[in-house]
Amino acid sequence: MKTVEMKNAFNKQMGHIALEYALVTFILIMFLFTPVTDENQSVMGLFMDMIRDFDNNRSLLYSLP
Repeated sequence: MKTVEMKNAFNKQMGHIALEYALVTFILIMFLFTPVTDENQSVMGLFMDMIRDFDNNRSLLYSLP
């Protein structure tokens, strides 16, 4: 009897974890892609711009003798 109760409790917990995972994933995606600046730039867009600027500056430094 005890193992059946444990299996039922385990299945209920798994459903709860899946709901939390989906909710946290949705909130993270909304945070990354929702516009946050006046230019309608998202956090992901700002991060990509920083990577492009870094690459441009790094390329310039590598091209110098």
